Amino acid sequence: MVSSGRLDQPIRIERATRTRNAYGEFAVTGWALVAEPFAKVVTALGREIVAGARDVETNTVAFLVRDGLDVTTADRIIWEARAFDIIAINPAPRRGEVTIEARQVNDASGE
Repeated sequence: MVSSGRLDQPIRIERATRTRNAYGEFAVTGWALVAEPFAKVVTALGREIVAGARDVETNTVAFLVRDGLDVTTADRIIWEARAFDIIAINPAPRRGEVTIEARQVNDASGE
């Protein structure tokens, strides 16, 4: 079981809300709150890559949370005023915890 003292970082888990546009296509119109758990930041890795002739900084972070959250890879995490797309959810049921891997992508050129 995850000790409460280890979970010291407040995060928000959000899910995209979708509506149809004038052409009948789905479009993301906003983000709705799913949960606001506390997490432990397990790993934080950063690197720069070149994507389409532009420098892009990527940050991958693993968040350890208690099991039982309704979370999918279509959701995102807000931590320290930054948005992270969830890329993997790794449960450890015997320990009652889940590790959520998420990636932040920032355009280093400022555009």
